[in-house]
Amino acid sequence: MNIFIDALDRKVKFRDKLLHDFNINTRKSVRDWHARRRPIACGLTIHTGVGCPFQCKYCYIYSMGFPKKIDRYPLEPEEVVHAILSNPWFVPGRYGTFLALGSVTEPFHPKTLEYTLTLISLISKYLGNPTQLSTKVGVSDDTAELIRRYNRNISILYSVTTLKYRKVIEPYAPEVEERFGSMGLLNRYGIHVTLFVRPILPGVTDIENKDILGRSREHGINRVLYGSLRVNDAIYNELVKTGIRDLIRELEKRLPSKSLGSRQEYIHASDVKDRLVEEAREYGFKIYPSACSANIDAYNSSCYMCRFGPCGDLNKLPIVDEASVIEFIEYLGIKGKVALLDIDKSGIKLKLKSSGRDVKLFLEYVKTVSRRMIYVSR
Repeated sequence: MNIFIDALDRKVKFRDKLLHDFNINTRKSVRDWHARRRPIACGLTIHTGVGCPFQCKYCYIYSMGFPKKIDRYPLEPEEVVHAILSNPWFVPGRYGTFLALGSVTEPFHPKTLEYTLTLISLISKYLGNPTQLSTKVGVSDDTAELIRRYNRNISILYSVTTLKYRKVIEPYAPEVEERFGSMGLLNRYGIHVTLFVRPILPGVTDIENKDILGRSREHGINRVLYGSLRVNDAIYNELVKTGIRDLIRELEKRLPSKSLGSRQEYIHASDVKDRLVEEAREYGFKIYPSACSANIDAYNSSCYMCRFGPCGDLNKLPIVDEASVIEFIEYLGIKGKVALLDIDKSGIKLKLKSSGRDVKLFLEYVKTVSRRMIYVSR
């Protein structure tokens, strides 16, 4: 079996099965964003809703034009899955594209919860990809049971940035205690839960880090992921309006530019992040370098696709040999455009004799399915 060709074949079979099981408006789904967007480094973001009412002062979605209210995504869940399967860049299966729910909305909000649970179930049944969800909303026993039934391997990230200033910085978000309680609940149901400390607010999060870690550990969670803050004019001004002096002073020192515009950029805070990581390590936490790393761990998998790797056990990387890569090149009809130079656990070296969309698709499939970095020479 050729794992690259098999991934393409499964994509067709999964789409045929979905169309057999549901009456889908394919004209609408293939025009949807999910059918076109090329995955970023850590996967393809999946929208269960549009907008968020929590209005966290650091949030990036409002600068992107998303509303301060929430509605479920306009497509039916099965239409979203069809759109994903119609995406030429998407690779299905356990060693396929990472999927992430919750990037521009709140997937567990009452308006989106049922939609999200249905989508989790459909993704598990028709795609089988490693799936992650980020949230601030607490869940009930009934919801936890459904999550376990639909996809017991799902990776769930619970966002906590501050304890002391929650009402100022996250004015309409759920109480932090509700989040910790749900982290513990999901953990008892056997769901892979990670404390998501993002964004790090210097002068706030770093001061509270040990307390946040302690509360997480009280609820049985000893995994953590830290993420840096991105700002533009609008986000910076919202944070200044909080009136938190230590935060404002630290931000002024760490801005990426003296003249911020609409583009979002990371502040200079690697020293703060390093300090928080060291504290978490001293507390016995497992630390993930990126969100997809937690996803890999949840699925007991492995990956070496980027500089953060290897994540997971290198011995669990897919077995890829020279013959399978060469056969895939011939199968796609791009022989003469690509040549294989070398392959090992750390990466695959290729020589491109010409480029084009077909070659880019080939590179995306080889990188994703092999879970290895691709080194290209010309």
